[in-house]
Amino acid sequence: MATASVTTPEGEGEVERGAKARTRRAILEAAATVLAADGSASLTAVADAAGVGRTTLHRYFPERVDLVRALAQHTVAETDRRYREARPDDGDPVAALRRIAEALLDLGPVLMYLYSEPLIAQDAACQAVLEGGEDPLDRLLDRAAPALRPDLPVAWVRRAFWSLLYTAWEAVREDEMARHEVLEALMATFTAGVLAPQRAAPGSR
Repeated sequence: MATASVTTPEGEGEVERGAKARTRRAILEAAATVLAADGSASLTAVADAAGVGRTTLHRYFPERVDLVRALAQHTVAETDRRYREARPDDGDPVAALRRIAEALLDLGPVLMYLYSEPLIAQDAACQAVLEGGEDPLDRLLDRAAPALRPDLPVAWVRRAFWSLLYTAWEAVREDEMARHEVLEALMATFTAGVLAPQRAAPGSR
């Protein structure tokens, strides 16, 4: 969108850009909550949740697909940030898996929405955003290999972890299980199934 050229005091442009960035982030965070709860929710509902007008939302995201594409990018960036905070390359690999599970637990609703959203399936750019890049979990599972059952392929272990994480998301949303209960159940099920018999799973981070 073109903007008018005006003379402003030094530094005001940076403030404006900061305000625009905050508004954009507020819209995306509102979209993550609203669309995760109801994928068919209107853009007006997103605007209301963000505390902005429909016109303002359309200035940032003219079409619904623009919002969905930006939400995918925003969610991937947030996932990457949480991966970093979980420190997958540090310390005991099983404890690191627990940190990853905890870090990604709250992103479940928006990730479930994005992977089931038809606009994503129809948009190659969106798919590339969600599927591209290295998954730190792969690197971590390679590091954890000595602690895993030798009869289970690492690819199977990876799928098992993601399946349990998906189940954890559903348990929070549909069964209203407490967050800490879900995390404990996830790790107990996962470690009992994939760890070598002599390996005891650590109970803390």
